[in-house]
Amino acid sequence: MEEKIAIEIQGNFWHKRKGQKEKDELKKNDLLNNGWSLIWAWEGGIKGKFEKVLDALNSIRNGSDFIEAKK
Repeated sequence: MEEKIAIEIQGNFWHKRKGQKEKDELKKNDLLNNGWSLIWAWEGGIKGKFEKVLDALNSIRNGSDFIEAKK
């Protein structure tokens, strides 16, 4: 079975820029509407803790469509 899983690291610096949040929401919705599962891992939430991303990947594989790892 083909898996379509996207992992995107959200950087704190870029989210201070005007329009970035809206751009990310559009990208997120496009991926989800096209059959992808998505993990958003925030820089502050995974710095030194990559196991959170691996846990999120396992959750996606077990049926979740969207995971957001923050802190």
